[in-house]
Amino acid sequence: MPSFPFSAEPKRRSGVLDKATYRILLVETEIALWLSLLLFAAPSALKYLSVLIAFFLALPALFPPRSHRALLPVALAFTLVADGFFLLLTPPRPLVAIGFFLVVQVVYFFYLHANESRARIFRALAVRVAICLAVFAPTFFLFGADPIVLLGAVYGVWLVSNLLVALRGKDPLFAIGMALFFSCDLSLGVGYLFVRAGDAALSGFFGGAAWVFYPPSQTLIALSADVDRGGLARE
Repeated sequence: MPSFPFSAEPKRRSGVLDKATYRILLVETEIALWLSLLLFAAPSALKYLSVLIAFFLALPALFPPRSHRALLPVALAFTLVADGFFLLLTPPRPLVAIGFFLVVQVVYFFYLHANESRARIFRALAVRVAICLAVFAPTFFLFGADPIVLLGAVYGVWLVSNLLVALRGKDPLFAIGMALFFSCDLSLGVGYLFVRAGDAALSGFFGGAAWVFYPPSQTLIALSADVDRGGLARE
């Protein structure tokens, strides 16, 4: 098992950064970065940095991996990939990005249901698939064969379902993070509908509003990977 330069002890030792100090430094950096995103027209690379910081905030859960909590940095790694297609490529690849964000929600599903039997997990998966199929037809009828809207609808089913499970759970940080994540994606979804309608002003407004919610959402989700916290939907 690879080692990681953190000490579980509260005191700092020579050459070792204790986890509390590591988290504080990253959270303070994230807050400063988030405020700069709200106050200034930040470049895409700076926005991507806010997601990268959240990933590093959760990374200690992998060293060593501790059951379900190790899934959170995995989900944030896929989030980095997804945001790379949104923020770093010219032109952006939103369809690919949404696909990776769907993978993120699947990982969160297994995180939330990690202590359940295989039968219950299978039933929950079957319900998700049934809802996705039920949503797909009316979405196609209303918006046509727009792959971004269709895949976004499937993604929305997973996001909302995970949010509802998280709100019934025992980890408030993760639940609030998922609520903010939902608010971010709702803003992006509404913004995309205004793109389809040809309203650039409202599209830009909702696209910018998403960044009010997104960095805090990823930070809270990352903090819930703390090995001293519970992250399961049920105990």
